[in-house]
This record gives sequence, structure tokens and C-alpha cells, in this order.
Amino acid sequence: GAGRVGRSYYSQFKRNGEIKIIGGVDSYPNDSNSYMNVSYPDSILRLAYDYVVIAVEERTVVNTINIILEKMHVPKEKILWEKPVPLCTKAWKK
Repeated sequence: GAGRVGRSYYSQFKRNGEIKIIGGVDSYPNDSNSYMNVSYPDSILRLAYDYVVIAVEERTVVNTINIILEKMHVPKEKILWEKPVPLCTKAWKK
């Protein structure tokens, strides 16, 4: 996704410096704030990637995305998702 979670992941990955981002996909790519090149989901078919990171918060949306990726023959072991944890929540647990 290219929404709030996607922007957060993008920022973290860029700071890390060891992760190469080859693009982003979203069902509504024109709604992104141009922080990166965002295309429609079928663009995955034309990309060479190591992993597909699902950047959404809601589990129901993740399930739908997994079905779409499965139909595009993306191997399950290349799909990464964990429920995002807001930074303030991490700080409170310390």
C-alpha cells in the first residue's frame, strides 16, 4: 500500500540503506503523495524482486492482498507482513 503504513515503511527502508526499493503498488496509485513511484498491483508481474512487503494495517485487507498475489503466482515465502506497531506503543512497552 502507498498509504500511511507504506510511507512509514518507505521512510524506514530508505534510512536503513541496505534495502533497495524497486517500487510500490497500490490499487489507487494516483492517490499517493509521490514519495516513490507507485503503480497498479499488476506491475508486480513485470518486476524482479526478492520480497513483496505488504504495507497495510488491517488483517482483512492483507487477506485480500494475499489472494491477489497468489493469483499472480507470487510465492508465499516472498510475501512479508506483520501488523504495524506505532512508535509510541513501542515506547510505552519499555
